[in-house]
Amino acid sequence: MKVKVCGITDPENARLIAESSPDYMGFNFYSSSPRYVGDKPDPSLFSLPAEIGRIGVFVDEDPVKVIELAATYELDYVQLHGTETAGYCEGLKLSGLKILKAFGLCEYTDFEMYTSYMEVCDYFLFDRRTAKWGGSGEKFDWSILEKYKLDKPFFLGGGISPGDASSIKEINNDRHVATDINSRFETSPGIKDPVAVKKFIEELKNC
Repeated sequence: MKVKVCGITDPENARLIAESSPDYMGFNFYSSSPRYVGDKPDPSLFSLPAEIGRIGVFVDEDPVKVIELAATYELDYVQLHGTETAGYCEGLKLSGLKILKAFGLCEYTDFEMYTSYMEVCDYFLFDRRTAKWGGSGEKFDWSILEKYKLDKPFFLGGGISPGDASSIKEINNDRHVATDINSRFETSPGIKDPVAVKKFIEELKNC
């Protein structure tokens, strides 16, 4: 099980979180987010150990700008958290980017509607369907995942808290390859608690 720590905004906090060896760290390029990295983020924010993947989070952004920012900050993946179509994802994929496409789930979700994204995304990310584009701190009913049969690995997000490690390990779906933590591990928006993050990663990876 891999772990992504998302919504990092401060270089020193990023350094401290990196000491816990998450598999990925996420940086929000959506200007309406309280975790927005800013128009001109400090390049040192993205100076991570080579084994930690850098993921840029975007919401319905101009694809040309996504490509430019991914190149400027040497992002390993782009996470698309808006209403991006499969065609939009395909365009970025053809540019050489690796794609995570986020979908907000509810009890009526029909996973078959995501089949058009299968060939143009590397991973899906599932969180709760809300009016916000991520970072709501709210869970969805994880039992929905029992209906997920598509052959595309996914990240689990949406209100993951420090006490959820044991429950996450009980999710019975081998396509669940990573867990995305964010707002419930913060001392303030964009600043993560290194102690809480380290403990969670250790508990989740201790099988």
